[in-house]
Amino acid sequence: MDRAHLEKEDYTDEACLLCDPATGRRYASSSLPMGRITEKLDDYVNRGEFSAAARHLDYWLSEARYNGDKRGEFSILNEMMGFWRKQGNSEKAFGSLEEALIVMRRLDMEDSLSAATCYVNCGTVCTAFGQPERALGYFEKAKAIYEGHSSADSSYLGGLYNNMALAMTDCGRYVDAMESFGRALEAMEKVPSSQVQRAVTLMNMADCVALMKGEDVSFSDIQGYVRGAMELMEDPQTVRDGYYAWECARLAPGFDYYGFGEYASELSARSETILKGENSEGT
Repeated sequence: MDRAHLEKEDYTDEACLLCDPATGRRYASSSLPMGRITEKLDDYVNRGEFSAAARHLDYWLSEARYNGDKRGEFSILNEMMGFWRKQGNSEKAFGSLEEALIVMRRLDMEDSLSAATCYVNCGTVCTAFGQPERALGYFEKAKAIYEGHSSADSSYLGGLYNNMALAMTDCGRYVDAMESFGRALEAMEKVPSSQVQRAVTLMNMADCVALMKGEDVSFSDIQGYVRGAMELMEDPQTVRDGYYAWECARLAPGFDYYGFGEYASELSARSETILKGENSEGT
């Protein structure tokens, strides 16, 4: 259900949803060990054990609901949005999106930084499944919150601007998208160890320019972005972990498309090597 179409009775109850109905005592903010939960989730995903990852998330969602832990439930639903988006399961991704928005309203935290992060997650789900206009609505909500909080982390702003730009690109708003990509780079340059994220943004910019210019695009139009991305991926300070390996595999087709076939093959091989190494260490 689109949150814009929720009626008041759909998300309010007479009793406090953060209180034990038997005692009236307020529950703790969250009883879930989110650090360990996300670490284990990443471990499953990096190993390609997606069924185990799904069971892991389902288990902790059930735990949160059984214990009346609404904040924990909200956190798990946000993790589920990203997981099912990456799995290409639109039904479960949108289901998690809708539930997360309802829980967020029940927690009365729609103007919080956590809400902004949720809106970004909602937007990426919409973009991934062909609803860029709807995605921009969520991104604008996140933007208003982040830009209104001086404590907002630059990495969150960078992710927001990059994702907004992707949705704008899908809507054919190429000039706006390039401006938003630029803001993403500016924000991420303030974040330590952000080379991979900046490389992704530069490759997104190359794609945007190629779409904007169409048949008139030339190598000179995009080479600065592609070579810049390559330099960041090869930076000696770049951490070559599971995330790096995943992005190597994801970026390789782009490098190949823009004429860097040998480098694309190198990235694909590097991704496999890193992931095999991580898997063997955990066995």
